[in-house]
Amino acid sequence: MTSLPADALTHLLVQVALLLAAAAVGGLAARTLHQPAVIGYVLAGVVLGPSVAGRLDAGAWAWLCPSDGPGAGALPALATLGAVFLLASAGLELDPAVLRERGRKLPGLLFGALVPAMAFGFALGWVLPAGFVGGSTSRLGFALLMAIALGISSPPVMSAVLRDLKLAHRSFAHVALSTAMFTDVVGWVLLGVVVAGATGAGGALGKAFAGLALLGLLAGAGWWALGRWGHRIEPDARVVVAVGVIAALAALSNGFGIEAVLGAFVAGIVLRRLGDGGAEVGAALQPVATGFLGPVFFAVAGLKVDVAQLGSVPVLGWTLVLAAAATVAKVVGSGVPWRLAGRPKSESLAVGAILNVRGSLEIVLAGVGLAAGILTSASYTSVIVVALVMSSLAAPLIRVAFGEEGLARRQQPKTGDEPAGDDEPAAPVPV
Repeated sequence: MTSLPADALTHLLVQVALLLAAAAVGGLAARTLHQPAVIGYVLAGVVLGPSVAGRLDAGAWAWLCPSDGPGAGALPALATLGAVFLLASAGLELDPAVLRERGRKLPGLLFGALVPAMAFGFALGWVLPAGFVGGSTSRLGFALLMAIALGISSPPVMSAVLRDLKLAHRSFAHVALSTAMFTDVVGWVLLGVVVAGATGAGGALGKAFAGLALLGLLAGAGWWALGRWGHRIEPDARVVVAVGVIAALAALSNGFGIEAVLGAFVAGIVLRRLGDGGAEVGAALQPVATGFLGPVFFAVAGLKVDVAQLGSVPVLGWTLVLAAAATVAKVVGSGVPWRLAGRPKSESLAVGAILNVRGSLEIVLAGVGLAAGILTSASYTSVIVVALVMSSLAAPLIRVAFGEEGLARRQQPKTGDEPAGDDEPAAPVPV
């Protein structure tokens, strides 16, 4: 059996301890400011990265993130494992039945939350400077990645924001989360194709489609098998089975060049058939995903950010353009269908604001894009900054939308005798 040399193992353990300590401080600071903890995790990595620590002590930075040697790949591999389990957890939270129900009731919202943002991202992908385009892709591949980056939302961070505001029980929150899950399904499938075809090679793209087909077949078989025999698996063994399924489907998708995170996301959906809607598995994986591997992943994502890139006027300018386009597309694209469905103006702004949260999943996407050579350091930094800014703006925008009095009213448990326009329309109108 091969393993890391003793000095490399010690190095990895020190790296993990340092990153987790910094992430804990950053997460606490973020929550104190009523922001999602993920923002603090990433900023902790930024402080330990080339932006701050690397300028204060280049030797310490080189030790923390060596470019070669036996331990150079250990921390990135651990961070990738974090992304795999984060996406598996996201898949576990996705209920296909809810998506079907919401899709029938509000197809206009599903369209508005996805298409305008992807169109803005695709268009910007064609006009962003050449320095934003990675050397391993075509301009088309880069534009498609930017479309996905602006199109997706982040249900885990959305949930955290809504819980912090005590609005998670409201119907608009449930619909927004369901909509985000739908956009993510589309986004991650497209990402698999984009990464596989980044170089424009037809063989790689054909391999990707074959991998997607096989992944779909295995997912369908797993869904059927767990529905038929999953109840026979002992509770103590369910987590072991779940981790095995996640690893197998992640390995399959990675082997076909469509990124491990897509297989993990699909595995999470399949594992909803194991036990009580996947609740047992989700509860068991949650501490690992959010208490260990997740913070490590986000801190490592921060390590790759070079804030000095924003000192360049073109990079800063285009980052602001991306942020503005992302916000307008989501807020208007989601808010207009919501308003046309007979909902109040305040909720329309709130729905757009919460769907504008890209947080954790856009950070995962940025990491995939950088590793695949689709993004450069400049475009990676821009995407991460946009994800952090959009996530931090959600709570203030929702407070502005409802006002303090309206927010306090909606934070109360629903009594069943509230005015129809306050949260639920008297007669929902499909749009």
